[in-house]
Amino acid sequence: GVADLLGAVAALREEGLRRFSTADLNRALREIIRERQPPAAGGREVRFYSMTQTGTTPLRFVVSSNERRVHATYRRFMEGRLRSRLGLAASPVLLSFRRSGPSRPSR
Repeated sequence: GVADLLGAVAALREEGLRRFSTADLNRALREIIRERQPPAAGGREVRFYSMTQTGTTPLRFVVSSNERRVHATYRRFMEGRLRSRLGLAASPVLLSFRRSGPSRPSR
């Protein structure tokens, strides 16, 4: 069983070191939102603008939003869908939300 364990550890390490482009993350974010809209927070509609990867081992992602408080059930939903869309089987995934406005194209 040791060989299987070492293989699993190596696969987990490789998965935890993956890097994702912002374009791929934003595409995944749009698909997640299309599947299920986030619930309102304090009577306000929650909007997500973009997602970026900020680190590895554990994989860390920051979502720019109009709200920092996102319901725990929706966080779990997002994490699960992100895992399936990005092919992450077992790596820890940390999602954080940063309050900001929508990005505007530069002139």
